[in-house]
Amino acid sequence: MVESLDSLKSFLKYRFGRFLACLPRRLAIKSCDFQADLLDWLHTRQRQAALARLFPELCSAELAAVSLGMYRRKLRAQYYRHYQLAYGLGAQKSDVRWLTTPELDECIRHRQPVLFAGWHYGPSYLLLEALIGWGHPTLALLGEGTRPGNFANLEIAYLDSAEPVSRHSLLLYKAYQALASGKVVLVMADAAWGKPDSVEYLGGQLPINPALKLLLKRTQAGLFPLIALEQPLGNPQIQLGPKLSQVSDLGNWISEMTRRYPEDLPEVRLWSRLDRAAMPPE
Repeated sequence: MVESLDSLKSFLKYRFGRFLACLPRRLAIKSCDFQADLLDWLHTRQRQAALARLFPELCSAELAAVSLGMYRRKLRAQYYRHYQLAYGLGAQKSDVRWLTTPELDECIRHRQPVLFAGWHYGPSYLLLEALIGWGHPTLALLGEGTRPGNFANLEIAYLDSAEPVSRHSLLLYKAYQALASGKVVLVMADAAWGKPDSVEYLGGQLPINPALKLLLKRTQAGLFPLIALEQPLGNPQIQLGPKLSQVSDLGNWISEMTRRYPEDLPEVRLWSRLDRAAMPPE
């Protein structure tokens, strides 16, 4: 009975997502926001209590705004995913604002290897759209749930944490060759893969993909963190960080982004940082 209900929920969620993907963009996002308003009303006490422990400097009105913003961005991310499934990767590239930096331009101009550390922070699918729109040849090492293949200038390699070490080694060598040939390599920094490293993050530890440290050590690439940020009823924006000298600096950068854009913090990251047993009941 439980399995049949779960299957029904998944089917309805898929069908509604397909329906949203066929709507005009602004109408679809407003529909997502309307759903978020209802969900936030149902769960606001538990969520705001968790946020208050993570962001004690925020007043009650700010916590309410962050709580609602988290729900809205979560549902918008699902909308972007359904849009990608309906129309294919590359269909949204004109909607994503890609902001380059002089440091990145200089690395590309001098043919220095460039390594991107992406994050499942905002709608991560939009990172791929931004890279397609940017146009520079790129290899993306992504985790479960992503379709491998070639999309314009972007090649996606599927990285499954359950696969043997030999498979991981082959993908690492492929990434090494890509950097040597002038391609940019994107690694999802917080994706599960083998035995992860960790960095300090908001008073705790955040697992980091070990491929970043290995590639950085072997190639001396320029390391740039980046996340996707959802703008209110506007085009999503890619936030590109400064060039970092070591992987441990990623924790400081993502902590700064969390403080600056707390509403974009993924829900799973919120609960993983807090003891749910200490949360007040619904």
